Amino acid sequence: MPEIKKKISEICDVCKSDKSLTKRKIFQQENLYPVFAATIGTPIGYTNKYNNDRFPALIVVNDGAAGKTYIIEEEKYVIGKHATGLLIKEEYSELIDIRYLRLIAEPLWVEMNKCSGRGNLPKRDILNTYISLPLNDVGEIDFEKQKEIADNFQAIVEQREKLEALKYSLLDTYVSFDSMLSEYKITTISFNDYFDLKRGKIISKEYIDKHGGEYPVYSTQQGVFGKIDTYMYSGEYLLWNTDGLAGFIKYVTGEFSLTNIEGIMLPKMDLSNISLEYLKYLLEPIFRFNKKGREGVLGKNEYTKLNSTMIKELDIQIPIPVKEDGTFDLEAQKELALRYMTIDEVKSKICADIDAILDVKIDL
Repeated sequence: MPEIKKKISEICDVCKSDKSLTKRKIFQQENLYPVFAATIGTPIGYTNKYNNDRFPALIVVNDGAAGKTYIIEEEKYVIGKHATGLLIKEEYSELIDIRYLRLIAEPLWVEMNKCSGRGNLPKRDILNTYISLPLNDVGEIDFEKQKEIADNFQAIVEQREKLEALKYSLLDTYVSFDSMLSEYKITTISFNDYFDLKRGKIISKEYIDKHGGEYPVYSTQQGVFGKIDTYMYSGEYLLWNTDGLAGFIKYVTGEFSLTNIEGIMLPKMDLSNISLEYLKYLLEPIFRFNKKGREGVLGKNEYTKLNSTMIKELDIQIPIPVKEDGTFDLEAQKELALRYMTIDEVKSKICADIDAILDVKIDL
């Protein structure tokens, strides 16, 4: 496809900005006009004066997630600190689709930020960037081709969002134990009587890099956060996410450590007749249901918490299958855990397949 390169400063005007605006200053003003900055797609607040009334605008983050972009459609708005706003020049308004500009330019700016090692993307670097624009058969900038590409990309984004929503829905879908437990004679025990709760400690990526070893470090990720040359615990335990995607539970064995946003359930008494795997599947839906914080949209960008105090206040009563003589039936617990594990493996396989699809990069 024939194309032409254009400099951003040639095709775009820069929005007016007010770098003096702080969140405190914004908070003191009347909530009329949105202020956009480095928070992707969301105003950091509202103010009583605006300094831009042309739209749509492409907002480029200068600091933090430098190089990332988002488009705003507001008629009147303010650009605050740590961001640069771009508007298609009037003479190019019918030649350049701002969505296409974003698709082409964002990867360049993100890579530019990474390569610079500065952790920011100055306005001058943004304006000095060259992008490629498609040409039609007569050598003119092809707006329709840009629109086609942008529309196709948007359709892909929407499908990806549906897949992400399905993944988060699956992660928080649990099969009730009630029907399974109806097959057994049951007694209940108090979670608080059987477990003490304790957080891990701060273990940074830098620490892991300096103290690499064979012992896993667990955090809020589904897998291992890293490996170091020492360990905090040895044995069979249940861990839970205290922050982030709060309430998810891990069953772990061997020697390991955990970060400060992960908690460990420390037994107060002998658990030789209790299956921790059974407890994991029984407790996780209770933990997830009682988390607090930002749920996010369709599960995305969730940041929730579930600390030890919150768990203790639930006063969880755990149903345990028992034998005819009233002793805990370990084999029945293992059987129930295995049945639930089979369901969980199907969920995990589907989520892994979704992740593989989402990891595929789209080459424009």
